[in-house]
Amino acid sequence: MKNILLIVDGKAGHTSISQGVIESIREYKDVNVIEIKARLRSIIFKRILKLLLNRFSFWEKKKWIIDFFYKKFQFPEDIKYDMIISTGGTTSFLNIMLSKYLNVPNVYCSSLRGLHYKHFTHLVSIEKHNYENEIIVDLAPLVFKYNTSDIDIFRSTHNISKQDQVWSVLIGGRTKEYPFETADIISMVKNIIDLAKREGATLCITTSRRTTLEVEEKLNDLYELEKDIIKKIVLYNRKIEKVVGNFLAVSTKVFVTEDSGSMITEAVLSKKNVYTIKPFTTNLSGIYQHFIQNLLREHMIVSVEIESIPQITFKEYFSKNKQSPSDVVSQALTYLFEDEQK
Repeated sequence: MKNILLIVDGKAGHTSISQGVIESIREYKDVNVIEIKARLRSIIFKRILKLLLNRFSFWEKKKWIIDFFYKKFQFPEDIKYDMIISTGGTTSFLNIMLSKYLNVPNVYCSSLRGLHYKHFTHLVSIEKHNYENEIIVDLAPLVFKYNTSDIDIFRSTHNISKQDQVWSVLIGGRTKEYPFETADIISMVKNIIDLAKREGATLCITTSRRTTLEVEEKLNDLYELEKDIIKKIVLYNRKIEKVVGNFLAVSTKVFVTEDSGSMITEAVLSKKNVYTIKPFTTNLSGIYQHFIQNLLREHMIVSVEIESIPQITFKEYFSKNKQSPSDVVSQALTYLFEDEQK
């Protein structure tokens, strides 16, 4: 049995990335996961810790320094850990300090934000920096698994047969990179409805945390008019339902607003044809621009402007990701879990 120390920050998107790597490791090793939550005592400690960890070493092996910066957490110190893993900026400092304190290899699945790369045994990234310890993936290393019984219940509840052509529509909202207006989102959904009517398909629609109440109200009005086409609609701000997995499982195609990297990642990992929808004006830059451009270059998505949705022919070429990113990462970490030679 191998022991993994998982550091979380309370954000489901971050935790699911680390868990994706762990689940892939479970495929070849029995692992025991000990989870602790990273809670800084003050937000200003981020800048102090960055300076402290990058420039000094007196903090190494000193638990009281960890306790000074982080709120109290407990974990068994009398067992041998084989790896520490975390995702998200708040976890990075604790990841580093516990790695030194416990003398354990550590893996970090986020951007460095000024920290030195040598603080980590391995870095998992979608952007190449030519660090000798980086593991490059096209997508976040999530694990996408179907629960067959849940899917059967979902199909039965919403009268969806295995022969039906169902499309998922995953809706985010306005960001500085993608300045969606309410009218843009509604126009997008209307265009997809018209496309579904043309192709004999039905829709499963969900909004998300970023979607505004105004958009959801108009979507609900649209649902009342198009119940024959919209099999299921989930409005996040009215009632949170975890439906994306079931939506993707029953779908043949997926439409997702291009602002949401997490929903795009889930959609691509479902191995369905994914159309990312964007407004006429975008302001892409940095790592997210790299993320989208890489998916386009590798033919994992097709990017479509709202006005061009009616021109979709479904003859577009898609290249399915042959190896999941979580498998790429877990295979690179295999050596950490090899049994010691007797």
